[in-house]
Amino acid sequence: MKALIPAPLLLLSQYGFAQNLDGAWKLASANGDPQTVRIIEDSYFMQTHFDEKGKQFISTHGGKLETSGTGLKETIEFNTADKEKVGTVNECTYQLNNNQLVITCNGQAST
Repeated sequence: MKALIPAPLLLLSQYGFAQNLDGAWKLASANGDPQTVRIIEDSYFMQTHFDEKGKQFISTHGGKLETSGTGLKETIEFNTADKEKVGTVNECTYQLNNNQLVITCNGQAST
């Protein structure tokens, strides 16, 4: 499992992938709740929020993911928390160095 730490979105990997974002990433929260996991595979992503201690699903969203150079574009195809966000596009940048992935979307530290 890889870790995802905001400021801006800092993703830590247990395994090295040369400029490959595919895999499972875990968002590290300050107090451990709720948990967030992001899965990237074959130009798609899914991010799920859940309460591990309470064993409760909170929400999930995801869609198509395109990369170009250091640019990243997320097209939201589903969102269980806010259906109005379906069809929106997040323009992001990313940097992958030494098993750390930093993603900044729309000038914000979270997606």
